[in-house]
Amino acid sequence: MADEHISEQADYQRIISLIEQLLPTKQIPTNFMDAALKYMAFRSELLKESDRGCSLLSVSYLDCLLEDLLKAKMLGSQKHVNGLFELNGPLATLSSRILISYSLGIISKYEMEDFQIVRKIRNEFGHSFEIIDFESSKIKSYCNNFKLHVPTAGTNRDKFISVISYLAGALNTYLLGAAKYSEPKEMDLDWLKSSHAHFMKFAETNLRK
Repeated sequence: MADEHISEQADYQRIISLIEQLLPTKQIPTNFMDAALKYMAFRSELLKESDRGCSLLSVSYLDCLLEDLLKAKMLGSQKHVNGLFELNGPLATLSSRILISYSLGIISKYEMEDFQIVRKIRNEFGHSFEIIDFESSKIKSYCNNFKLHVPTAGTNRDKFISVISYLAGALNTYLLGAAKYSEPKEMDLDWLKSSHAHFMKFAETNLRK
């Protein structure tokens, strides 16, 4: 256990050094570094999982990130926003969250398409009682349609994890910079009622002619 802890700390230090090399400044925001380290811990866990466990854990992680991102941008009270994601809410399913995120300009088309593929792979593993893995024909077919995996990804599992890594990085980045949508400015209620009454009277009078 001590050796594993030392190994993880070494991995964390390597990723910190890499981030510092990639960024133009060493003034790295704490929340950015926290997100990177949390992902490294998550990525380490994936290596220990079976193919089925890898798919289920990966998509659960992305699902949580996407939900957090949507909630960070949506208007309304906490109760109102949480209700959108509850069992009978319009955003109760991962598929609906992916689609609305694309339509609102939160994620790109490629991200949406690969997100839907990893969701379908998750469903294959989650709903099948057969012994399947990333080399099973249907899952292999899904993996061949990925767009965002790195060119060096060899196996289908490598492609899957590569896409998961990309999407996790993208969602974490979007989440760090997320801002609420602007709420439309409310007009004077009395003026709105008066204007509506005049319009209805005008319409009723002219439609009867």
